[in-house]
Amino acid sequence: MRVKRLEIVLTVGLLSLPVAGVLAGPTSATDADVAAVLASERAGWLLARTDTDVAALGITGLQQEEIGGSTDQPTEIGGGSYVQKSDDGRSSPALPMVMSAILPGLGEAYRGHKRGYLLMALDIAAWIGGVHYKNEGEQMRDDYIAYADEHWREDKLAAAYDNPPPGGYDDAELTYVELFGRNYFNVQDYRDLDLWVSKEDDAREYYENLGKWDQFVFGWDDFRRADDPRNSDPYGPGYVDWQIDDLRQQWTSPHRDIYREMRVESNDAFEKQDRFLYVNIFLRVFSVLQVAYLEGLMSGGGSDQELQLSGHPITIIAEPTGWHSSRFGAAVTF
Repeated sequence: MRVKRLEIVLTVGLLSLPVAGVLAGPTSATDADVAAVLASERAGWLLARTDTDVAALGITGLQQEEIGGSTDQPTEIGGGSYVQKSDDGRSSPALPMVMSAILPGLGEAYRGHKRGYLLMALDIAAWIGGVHYKNEGEQMRDDYIAYADEHWREDKLAAAYDNPPPGGYDDAELTYVELFGRNYFNVQDYRDLDLWVSKEDDAREYYENLGKWDQFVFGWDDFRRADDPRNSDPYGPGYVDWQIDDLRQQWTSPHRDIYREMRVESNDAFEKQDRFLYVNIFLRVFSVLQVAYLEGLMSGGGSDQELQLSGHPITIIAEPTGWHSSRFGAAVTF
């Protein structure tokens, strides 16, 4: 609106000069020449002044936009600066960001950045590693469950706590653990143990307890009491410490120790699977932020909304610094 007003003032000023001359009328040829020179000088001064005012107000960039000229130039308005960016015909940055959330690097590749292929390769490799260790952990879990079903007996555990059946125990294995668990755990029924849970109620905890807690050691088929007459150093020299009266050494069994090692190996495989999953998640977050940066939505780019922390502007950085490296971080301005 101000542009039009300035143009109107300029036009009116120029037209008023000859009209005034006509009304006043020259008194001589010399007076007419002087009047023409003065009019010319005043018109030139007005044009120069108008150009100065328009440039100071930033009208030049706006006029260029109206006539289709290039506007990718810094423009000063009100003491601040900005760059007018023309539409380059690209689609919304939302599409490559969604693509990167699905497959890291896909959004970068879609925009023509070759490092996107590296991110895609890393994500695929992480998925392959995660699936490998998942399958390995599940196979090891099946193995230790089968091992426990073969070597741990619930009826033997019952013999260590419960009253013997009428006529006593026929199985010699049960005879030598009869009521022995009561010496360490004050219960009359193994189902009253604090940590007891049946396989039907919670299979995962059931198999964890068999190897983890001493109160279930009596159920292993190779468990022996230190005073069992069948003990003739059955576990090898030094395995049974006859001088220490607790469950940590003599009240154990080789099958229980093997079972615990099998569980540790299975759990380690699942932990490696989780690490690869964390890599997959990180790659997606990094790729989405990197696309946002490359699209000008971060670090002072095309967004009108500024991220702040307690009133201090935050700049998030996610940018490539070569083929094999990147910068990722945040800066707070105080």
